Order: sequence, then structure tokens, then C-alpha cells
Amino acid sequence: MIHFEPSILLLPVTVRCGDGDTFKARHVIFTGSLGVLKARPSFFDPPLSTKKRQAIEKAGFGSTCKIFLQFERPFWEELEPPTDGFQTLWLNRQTESAVVEDSNVPWYRSALGLDAIRTHKNTLVLWLAGPRAAEVDGLSDEQIKQDVVELLRKFAVSSSIPKPVRVMR
Repeated sequence: MIHFEPSILLLPVTVRCGDGDTFKARHVIFTGSLGVLKARPSFFDPPLSTKKRQAIEKAGFGSTCKIFLQFERPFWEELEPPTDGFQTLWLNRQTESAVVEDSNVPWYRSALGLDAIRTHKNTLVLWLAGPRAAEVDGLSDEQIKQDVVELLRKFAVSSSIPKPVRVMR
């Protein structure tokens, strides 16, 4: 539990541990997960403001997905300039929003990026997040390979992107 006295600006914050030990500090950096905050709304004394508690309650976890893509060779090292990954940002031209929830656009528009895996030289990992991430489970490996080539051609600005030889989800 973290206890603070908001009326006294310089009074230390008290942190009470699970074993009963307490520590006083002028500053505390709390890095608990959203799950911890949702499970223990009484973690702070006095409680967080209504606005902050409502924000925690409304925040969701969402879907995430990683797809490992193995290639014959690390073609990204041959690009000009060479790279170790691609980060993606798609804008909706009508709304200027980066949020992709429209089911009429391809699933890979939810891709956050592709990063090289240093321990597996010929492999990229594609990160997906949001409501479209679960859609990948219903796609064939062949469809994923085709879509990834299209995605990489857009962001690598190259038409000579090879097709992955293996897909791992």
C-alpha cells in the first residue's frame, strides 16, 4: 500500500510492504501493471481521484499477437540503407487517425512493426495489437506470407521483397 498525506507537501510518502515493513520517501515511482491497479483499487491511501480510477477501469488489455517470419536470407540487411526492422504507422486519410478498426482494411494494417531477431539471423517478428490481432488465427500461412510481402513492400519501399519461407504464430 502507498500512503501519502496530500495536505502536507514535503511530508514523506509511506510505502507499506506485504511483510509489514514500511519505508518513507519523498518520491515514489510506482510501475505496477494495469492488472494490479484493476485488482487492487485500494492500493493508494487516500484513494486516487475519481477521474484516475475511472480511467483505470475503462482501460483494456486488448489483443496482441506475434508472428515470426523466417526468410531464406536477411534481405533487410541488403536494403539501402540497411535496417534491423520496420515500424509502421498508417493514417486514415479521412480522419487522420492511426486507429485501425475498420474491417474493410487488411489485417496487417494493425501491425506495429517488424523487428529482426538477432539470435535468428533470417527471422523477423511482426507485432500486432488491437481488435484485428485475433483475426490472424483464421488465416492460412500462405495468406500471411502474401500479406507480409505486401506490407514490407510498402514500408521498405522495395519491390524485391522475398516471400517468407516459414510462418510461426
